[in-house]
Amino acid sequence: MDGDSAQSFCEFKQQVSAVPQYGLKLKFNHVYPETRNQNLKPSFRQIWPIIPMALRYIPYYWKVSREGRQVLMDYWYTENGKQIYGAPIGGIGAGTIGRGFAGEFCRFQMRPGLYEYNTVHANQFIVTIKDENNVTIFQSLLSSYSRPKTPLASWESTINSSKCSYTALYPRAWSEYDLSEHGIKLVQRQISPIIPHDYKESSLPVAVFAWTVENVCGKDRHVTITFTFKNGTGNKKQDAEGNAETAAFAHGTAKGVSIKQTIADLPCTYCVACKTSSEINLTRCEKFDPSGNGEKLWNDLKENGHLTEKSGDESLKTKDVAVAVSAQILVPSESSSELEFSLVWDMPKIHFTKKMKEYYKYYTKYFGKNGDAGPVISDYALRNYGKWESLIDEWQRPILDDSDLPDWYKSAIFNELYFIADGGSIWLTVDDTTLPYDDPRLAYGRYAYLEGHEYRMYNTYDVHFYASHALASLWPNLQVSLQYDYKDAVQREITEGRKHLYDGKVIPRKIKNSVPHDLGDPDEEPFELINAYPIHDVSEWKDLNTKFILQVYRDYYTLNHYAQLNADNASKFSSIEFIDKESMFEMYVQDNRNKVSPEEKAQNRKSASMYINETNGKVYLMDAMTYLKSMYPACKQVLEKTLEWDKDNDGLIENSKSPDQTYDTWVMDGPSSYCGGLWLASLHCMSVMANLLDQSEDCIKYREILEKGKASFEEKLWNGSYYKFDSQSTSKNSIMSDQLCGHWYLRCCGFDYDIVPKENVRTALKTIYDNNVMRFCGGNMGAVNGYIPSSQ
Repeated sequence: MDGDSAQSFCEFKQQVSAVPQYGLKLKFNHVYPETRNQNLKPSFRQIWPIIPMALRYIPYYWKVSREGRQVLMDYWYTENGKQIYGAPIGGIGAGTIGRGFAGEFCRFQMRPGLYEYNTVHANQFIVTIKDENNVTIFQSLLSSYSRPKTPLASWESTINSSKCSYTALYPRAWSEYDLSEHGIKLVQRQISPIIPHDYKESSLPVAVFAWTVENVCGKDRHVTITFTFKNGTGNKKQDAEGNAETAAFAHGTAKGVSIKQTIADLPCTYCVACKTSSEINLTRCEKFDPSGNGEKLWNDLKENGHLTEKSGDESLKTKDVAVAVSAQILVPSESSSELEFSLVWDMPKIHFTKKMKEYYKYYTKYFGKNGDAGPVISDYALRNYGKWESLIDEWQRPILDDSDLPDWYKSAIFNELYFIADGGSIWLTVDDTTLPYDDPRLAYGRYAYLEGHEYRMYNTYDVHFYASHALASLWPNLQVSLQYDYKDAVQREITEGRKHLYDGKVIPRKIKNSVPHDLGDPDEEPFELINAYPIHDVSEWKDLNTKFILQVYRDYYTLNHYAQLNADNASKFSSIEFIDKESMFEMYVQDNRNKVSPEEKAQNRKSASMYINETNGKVYLMDAMTYLKSMYPACKQVLEKTLEWDKDNDGLIENSKSPDQTYDTWVMDGPSSYCGGLWLASLHCMSVMANLLDQSEDCIKYREILEKGKASFEEKLWNGSYYKFDSQSTSKNSIMSDQLCGHWYLRCCGFDYDIVPKENVRTALKTIYDNNVMRFCGGNMGAVNGYIPSSQ
């Protein structure tokens, strides 16, 4: 590498690793001005209608608790959000650990889909600074949150929290420590492998902590960073039952200590490691007592600047155990050095509470299923995190450099993506011999995430409808996989009767020809026991079927877009293995004995995804049209079912005088702007899909219903200023912020004003803005769902 190239590379590396201008930016001593909790006090008028449901909730709560499970929506013991969180760590679907902006390790999701909101005080970074004469001049925890006096009473935090800053731009975060009075400044970069279109790296249960140690004084400094970590998740009983054992390991560039244990009867190995270098004095403590006072380790570091045999504890007060990895480096005057740590949690095999099946996490496809992958992943992460950062920067840079976008947007668009991993998500391999050989789940596995930490249902479809844009844009094959699960679920039937909390009716859990509300509760048996939602009969919800159709077409549109965008760029979007597209196409042709012309070959290379079916080694195409063909029968089934809700044959479906849609406490009666708009949009998409698939009769039929429905929609719901909430309920004149949802989704699918007139859209949007936005908290809180006009 010549001088200019070396300089360019250094500048690029500096840009990639630098603290960004945008993101969540806080001082360590930040205190949020608002105090919020979920214990709201409703008015008597609000309480009265839900008293019967509350009375039915009590025996439901007791029944689930008696089975040793938690209710999926707990209104007795609400978990209030702690105002401490920053960007979590970990890839997609393999468990996550929360981080606080003041240095906490908190909010563990090791059990799939189940959270433990504990801050573990033994999980720390410690800095030790010695002067040029090897005399310790400073030692402190690198966290500043308030800890109890015990355990680890000898450990101290003496950093000035007002001089420490935090920046989160997911999937990375930066912690800056100004210790210049001791001649040192520190920056920790926290990196998780969340990388669009990269299905291997994004699945890894790992985080890297890269420390930049800058000497800002005129004398040399010896600086030590120590990473400590204990077994478990901070659950005392569960941690004690984990039978934790520790061992030192070295693999490639990684050297560290592992903690082998079980977490709620699931085998899991933590690995704490540091990247080796000839310039680094790397030492380890294989066992110390996290329930003790911690003085042996603390004093050893303070005296020696590294760990020795004196650091550990021969006996432990409890069954808990902690480990430490320490890296010491000489940083000459006015220079900087790097220290790189990793944390891995290897839990390859999981089951859910009812233990009906066992599953393997998706990362085991690359690193094995035996539970011994921790050291290998540690080495892999420490070798490759630089590549991750480059890919993350390449992805985020166009947004961050766009001067037309507001600063808050540049932060929110990335930081809100945390839920893709920290939404209780799981990503599992699929080894199902009953699936067709070309089913994409065999290659991309099965992905699921919760509606919310406190709404514990996987892939809740009415709200995934909104969130799915992130998945379809960044990991489209996970969206495709999820859709295949729902396609199969349309035909499923669970005849078990269940009393619904809203009205007390006993209804089968799942009926045929309906899109389920969710794919199950992780504290039950997801994928097997679908429709965990216990409040309403979701087979009668008026938005689930239409949302399935709209997502199918949106996915088709997105896959087509990526196929054309990346037809000549194999590294961007080719396959889960990132095999060259030309080579994969040749394999496809050979496997399927197709003979095509050069023109056809070029056209076919635009497939959105190609993958190897590992059961037979052959290559299959998953292009947009293949996806559409597979989904169309289910779309037709649910559309025909939905058509039954058009009681007066006016082309519009009617709501049933109940909360029969995603706004599940909001009663709709007759045609509604929300469900009616979704219905019209789904008819439009179905007619287009039918035309693409040469289903001319379907195309004509759905187009005729659409034209009739459009006229009824305008006649019954448009009032000159907005589309009314519905046509018959007491709330009919409310201004609903989501009244144009169907139109919005069509725009996301590349269509124009195909179901409502352009002038009406603009008028309605202005009405929503003037009322739902500007008349709610002065326009500072976004749009309120519904607004009652002052004249009503």
